[in-house]
Amino acid sequence: GSPLSFRDRTGLLSQQVSGGVYFFLRLVSPRAARFALIFGGRETCHPDYVVRRSSYAYHVLEYVAEGAGHVRLDDHEAELTPGSIFAYRPETNCEIRTDPARPMLKYFLCLAGDDVPARLAHAGVAPGRVRVMAAHAEVRSRLEDMIREGRHHGRLTARWCASSRTR
Repeated sequence: GSPLSFRDRTGLLSQQVSGGVYFFLRLVSPRAARFALIFGGRETCHPDYVVRRSSYAYHVLEYVAEGAGHVRLDDHEAELTPGSIFAYRPETNCEIRTDPARPMLKYFLCLAGDDVPARLAHAGVAPGRVRVMAAHAEVRSRLEDMIREGRHHGRLTARWCASSRTR
């Protein structure tokens, strides 16, 4: 696939964040691959951060590293705390909001392909549900590795990022 243009990138990312660090591997049609990591990153939410969407181009996996907030995925609502991880499908009605007193620092991965929901469910993160991970340092370290490698666009970047998400 071709790389995301700056215009495409700004339409996919929230403007209610600071200190965002992103990587963009490729832009593919959601149906063009069985399972593909398209882009991801780390964001520090502004105190007024609210995202409301009824659809999105990709499946999304989000991980809260710091702060607190709230998420609604269709009819399922949950509080977000450090270690919260959740996923949602492109057609999910989604609202994510940070606690203004404790803005979130969160990571996200945007995925495409027909196999994404089953692979997420197999990993224990079924789309539409929230769970809390205990191994904060390990999860955060792996996500930071993916961001660092994804930003380099080397010959083996896509392969490395693909192997990271299956460990």
